[in-house]
Amino acid sequence: MLGAEIGACADVLVASIGRERAALRTGLFQLLLNVITVLLGIPLIGLLSRLVEATSGDVGRQIANAHILFNTAGALLFLPFTPWIARLLERLVPDRPRQKEPGGPAALRLRNT
Repeated sequence: MLGAEIGACADVLVASIGRERAALRTGLFQLLLNVITVLLGIPLIGLLSRLVEATSGDVGRQIANAHILFNTAGALLFLPFTPWIARLLERLVPDRPRQKEPGGPAALRLRNT
């Protein structure tokens, strides 16, 4: 389950190729969130296992419960830090500078008419 958390980031990162910078920031945020929550979750895996074993006798249901619990805890952990994380991602992946139109505003008016 923990490996799947990180592996699930691949499709988001691939989908962000060639898109706006905000899409890349979103993919990087998901990767950052999942890597940190997995690293924090590894020492707590025994506790998580005991907790989900108590929720159901069905192994499939236990895996689903573990996944939901793990992702909810990770989201709640990151929620207070989202403004700072957003600023960090804007520094790491800045917007592209706008390119000036050749010929200036007059050339732009001629092309639009």
